[in-house]
Amino acid sequence: MLSLLNDVTHWRNRAEEVRGVAEHLPNAEARRVMLGIAEGYDRLAQGGEARIAAGGIRSAEGLKGLLTLVETAATLGVHVDTVTKWHANGMLVAYKANDKNELLYEPPTGIDPAVVIQQARRRSKPRVTPSPTPGGEA
Repeated sequence: MLSLLNDVTHWRNRAEEVRGVAEHLPNAEARRVMLGIAEGYDRLAQGGEARIAAGGIRSAEGLKGLLTLVETAATLGVHVDTVTKWHANGMLVAYKANDKNELLYEPPTGIDPAVVIQQARRRSKPRVTPSPTPGGEA
């Protein structure tokens, strides 16, 4: 889930909203306090921009249309662990969504889960069949 802390548009909109309220306040002290709050919202937006630039976190606009781990697994009809493994193998594209390292995945388009499973099996280590022991069973 996208962290509100990194939602730059949200904080910019809040700052503008508070400035609009401050313009109509008759009391100079109240206006000063409201403008200070607006500056705080601007600092939150700047911090979000810095985190997005430094940590590979995408902006809220850049995350629209992406799927959570559970949604991706449901779309493909596989277990969430399988989605995680496929991402690790480069078969699925995901983006860091927040400071907790949660990922959002690009929706799989035109992917037949059966084909993807078959490709994943080819990439995994070959299975070693134990050789039979003398005298019977393995």
